[in-house]
Amino acid sequence: MEMLIPDLIEISLPAESPHPAAGRVDQICIADQTAWIHRRYDSHLVSLQTGEICYRSDHPPLMKYEDKHFGVPLESGVWHAPDFACYVFLREARSGNAQLSCFDWQTGKIRWETEVAVPNPISTMRMNDSVELPDVFFAIGTTHPTLCVLTKQNNDTRLYVNQVSVDDGRRIWSQEIEQARIGILTKPRFSGLFKTDNTVGRIDLKTGACKHLPEQPGVISQPIIVGDHICFSTYEGTSAHLYAADADLQNRTQLIQFKERQIHETEVYDVAALPLLRVNQGKLILCRHEGDPLFIKVRPFVYGIAAATQHIVYVMTDGQGGRLQAFDMSDGGELLNIKPKMGGFGRHTVDDNLIVASVATSRDWSKRALHIIDMQNLNHQLRPVNGHMLGAKNGFAIVQSSTNLNELECVGLAE
Repeated sequence: MEMLIPDLIEISLPAESPHPAAGRVDQICIADQTAWIHRRYDSHLVSLQTGEICYRSDHPPLMKYEDKHFGVPLESGVWHAPDFACYVFLREARSGNAQLSCFDWQTGKIRWETEVAVPNPISTMRMNDSVELPDVFFAIGTTHPTLCVLTKQNNDTRLYVNQVSVDDGRRIWSQEIEQARIGILTKPRFSGLFKTDNTVGRIDLKTGACKHLPEQPGVISQPIIVGDHICFSTYEGTSAHLYAADADLQNRTQLIQFKERQIHETEVYDVAALPLLRVNQGKLILCRHEGDPLFIKVRPFVYGIAAATQHIVYVMTDGQGGRLQAFDMSDGGELLNIKPKMGGFGRHTVDDNLIVASVATSRDWSKRALHIIDMQNLNHQLRPVNGHMLGAKNGFAIVQSSTNLNELECVGLAE
């Protein structure tokens, strides 16, 4: 069944810099009716209702792009206050540290700036060392900006967490966690949970206090919050296990043990406050409140699993044969199966009760669309767009044109 989507709004940003990377969007932050769009040379507050530019500020880059020492994910390089009174924009300073700049949301006027140290493992690397650029990103759901820095040198991984005051940028607390690892899909929505080689841990994003479970056998997955518990999985040999721990990581309970001839990965997902275990790429096991676990078989490769209610679960896969499938959570029956012209549903985001995916509608990728799925009732709609999705939140999706980087499209997601 199709759903009705309002007409899209065009947003035209000025093209005043001749630099070839000038039009590329580095960060976006979407509120209820407006959004801040940051490019390499300037920032704009735009109305998502009309496309009008409400405020503009210029900020020449602090350093050359090729000299950068760390990467900033598009989804998590901006922090905003819970009430959207202000936001904090992350850039790399000339010193190589992270520069945090706090702006008033409505006026764009700067409130404060500060720098947070970013360890540079490249500066201390030796011959034959394996070094990756640090990942720098904000934690979500905090009342004060909380910056995370994840470094890796050989087998030594470290997580540095620094919280600064939203009022003046002064440091409130800092924490360093050895051997901490964070899943690649978790960085844009980091809430304090991490894993190590042999256990899982949690950093309290209010106080900076850190707790760990006792050592666990096997290979451990990224822990996630499911309802009132912290859930994670392990595998060893031919056995996979799903566990639930209390919020203080004092006790854990085994929910599922699953045998398979060969196991090479496991992952846990939150499905409307129910934990779902993925074993390898094809087997999903849903742990229900009542009755036996539900087994669902899908094709590789799984890029996301989501649900709005405890009735329907949605699975997004990509690669050859990639698609979106919906299954009845009572008996595992397939309710929906959508296959794009090319590729699958790997490029997607979940906004409240909606799945918003950027898909190809032609085999050469010259035509694209947003596929918008209402998870509550299976309704879905294709919205043709001229580019790739930058992000979707609070009922809006923003798309950057593939032919003109200065042209954006805003798609309202509500019916």
